[in-house]
Parts: sequence; structure tokens; C-alpha cells
Amino acid sequence: MVLINPKRKKNTGSALAGWLVYALLLIPAAVQAAPLSLWKIEHDQAVVYLVGSVHVLKADDYPLPAAFQMAFDAAQITVFEVDLDKTSEPEVARFLVDEGRYQPPDRLSDNLLPSSLAALNRYLDSTHQSLEQYQQMKPWAISLNIAMIETQRLGYDAALGVDLYFQKQARAAGKPVLELESIQDQLRLLSGDSEALQELSLVSAISELPRFEMLLEDLMGAWRVGAADEMYALLLQSYSSPAAIEQMPLAADKLERQLADQLTRILDTRNHEMAKKIRNYLQTSSEYFIVVGALHMGGPNGLIALLSEDHEIQQVHHSAK
Repeated sequence: MVLINPKRKKNTGSALAGWLVYALLLIPAAVQAAPLSLWKIEHDQAVVYLVGSVHVLKADDYPLPAAFQMAFDAAQITVFEVDLDKTSEPEVARFLVDEGRYQPPDRLSDNLLPSSLAALNRYLDSTHQSLEQYQQMKPWAISLNIAMIETQRLGYDAALGVDLYFQKQARAAGKPVLELESIQDQLRLLSGDSEALQELSLVSAISELPRFEMLLEDLMGAWRVGAADEMYALLLQSYSSPAAIEQMPLAADKLERQLADQLTRILDTRNHEMAKKIRNYLQTSSEYFIVVGALHMGGPNGLIALLSEDHEIQQVHHSAK
């Protein structure tokens, strides 16, 4: 996949903006009686089980802690951030062609700064890839591709993500599958960034790859114990790269404002919209199993804080029955 408000610290460190929101890689651990990235909300006859999802996992991460399965089994209706079955629809493929690729004769090397192109070439050389295979791709699409490559390199598999795991179960069990937003909505967030911001995100992500695994381990540790605010804090600390900003022709303060605007769009704005829909579910008499990316849970505008304004929220633990 939000704006830095006055209470937030200035962002420093690694920049994994596009990827951390849409490719969060965290591992659950079976620690007895520890809290999970799973919350329960009750209102009259309605019940919502809210799952902080991770989109990639390893085979040995399964089975998940039993509380996740128990919540799924109890729910009548499932709701996901997006319906993953729709990612293969022709409309999505057309969007990626229209918004993720340059139209000839335009190409990537004509749109990047020499320093940015050099950084990308160094990365491609290190991974035995050629620039030619990326010449028609726009920077935001390349960032997503690099994210996929690097997560796979670390042993993670999108086919084992929590959201896909439970979405398959829901369809096999005949449970309704609803979505909070569409995959096109998410892709528009990334493709709609300015060319300078797309280039900055790409260059900063490449420059911070040596720290990616360490950051990932910290995020994983926070996810294991359902520490939503800690995950949010890690995101803020990793959102901008001063070294990459210095290479850009725009003034640093302008780029940082664009990054702040990007973060608001990616998290805060979407969180408010998701919270509205979840509140509507709480006005019914059904039980819902709602799966949303874990980074949407924490922070002052996270789903937990927003929904706590008018509902009591209980965090579920491993030992919960």
C-alpha cells in the first residue's frame, strides 16, 4: 500500500514505503498465553473478529495459533481487505498495463535521474537481472517487483499469506466473502504518486536493502505479540531515506511533505473508510471475521484506536478459548 501529523516523529531510516504497506512480512509464534494480532469487538448481537494479517509466510508458520481458526469458525461472514480472487481479472491486468508501464517510445531510462538509474543497475547486476526487462515498467511497479523478489529471497511465499489462507477456507466452507476495498483502489494509490515520489521510493528502497531483513525481524517480533502500536512506530521510523532524498532535484522539505501525504493516503485515509464499514457491520446481528493488513491496526489513526472511540475492544490471546 496517511499523513504525518504534528505528534509524529520525523521519519528517518530505511524507506520501504510501497512495500511495507502491501507486502508486510511477519511471522506468528505459538507463545502460550501471549497476545495475538487478533481483536474481538461486540455490539448488541454483532461480533467482529479483527485480524491483523500478513500477506506472506513460510510453510513452517503453519498451523497458525488456534485462536485464529476458532474465530474463523465462529464467524458467519468473512471480510477481507481485498478479494484476492479478483487480482487475476482482466480489469486488473489492463490497469497494470495502462498505469504501470510506459508507452513506447517512452521508457524507464529516459525518466530516471542518472544517479537513480545507476542505483537500479547496481541492484539488477547483484541479482543477475537486466535493465531491459524493466525498461517499460514505471518506478512504482518496479518497487513492487523488487519487494516480491526480496521477500521470496528470504523464504516467504505470498501463497501462504494469512489473508489468502482464510479466503480459501471461506470459499470452501461456503461463507460469504466481502471486501473492504478493491485491488484497483490499492494500485491507484501507488500509481497516482508523482514521478519524483515514485523515483524516490524506488531509490530509497534499493539503498536500504541491506537493512531490510533486520527491519523485518523487528516487525515480526512485534506481530508475534500483537503489538500494533510498535509495528506502526517501526513503519514511521522506516518510511523515509535522507540519503535518497538528497539525490533528488526537488527540495528536501517538499519531498518530505509528499512522503507525509503519501503515508496519509496509504494508511490514515483508508483506515477511516475501513472503520466506517466495520461500524456498519457492528449494527447487524451477525458474526464477522475481518482480515486487514497488520499495519492498519496501530497508531493514532489505526483501526484499533478508531474503533475504540465507540466500542470496547478485547485483544485475543493464544490461550483464549
